[in-house]
Amino acid sequence: MTRSSFDKELQNLTRLVSEMGGIAEAQVALSITALETKDHDVAARVVSMDAQVDLIQRAIDQAVFRLMALQQPMAGDLREMLVLVQVASSIERAADHAKNIAKRIIKIPEDRRILPIGGWKELGNLAMSSFHNALDALIQRDTDKALEVWRNDGSIDVLCDAISEQILSKVEHDPTLVRSAAHLLFAAKNYERIGDQATNIAERVVFLVKGTFPDLIRPKGEENPHIA
Repeated sequence: MTRSSFDKELQNLTRLVSEMGGIAEAQVALSITALETKDHDVAARVVSMDAQVDLIQRAIDQAVFRLMALQQPMAGDLREMLVLVQVASSIERAADHAKNIAKRIIKIPEDRRILPIGGWKELGNLAMSSFHNALDALIQRDTDKALEVWRNDGSIDVLCDAISEQILSKVEHDPTLVRSAAHLLFAAKNYERIGDQATNIAERVVFLVKGTFPDLIRPKGEENPHIA
């Protein structure tokens, strides 16, 4: 395999990762809509999209194995290939988290009211924005944007904790809401984990460009934000 062919294969790998990320990002966005509207059809669409993500991940794995078999990559090339595989894994997990949220929405009967909890849209949007920016940082090889994602991880954690506290408080006053509360607690945790996957991607962007990771201890928020 010539160098130009190898470079084209690497570019194709990046394209596949970008395509995979776009589908996963759409899943996250639709999960927010489904949670706001309790729309089971939208939630089912999120679940069905997961197969596309898995298919592309397998294509990425196969492409990397083929490249490693056909050409002994140099240190920089090997690092890029391994980072792309790791990023694809984080994207797949983020897609799974969006799918899990959608499955929980489907389990809440349409005639059952969802707890009046503030901050859901903000939490979903924070997770989606972090995920989007991490993917942009990868495509652009932008370490500043990657580090911004990494530093902002704490805001998602704090909001998730605040929403969870609201849910538990509502259940204390109305135990009949415990079933839907359990699903919503699970959904909140999954948005937090989408943010974690975005941070994982951001860390690997820094490693790809600089050859080192950010500090091992991620910054966490200290105060609960006000949510209506």
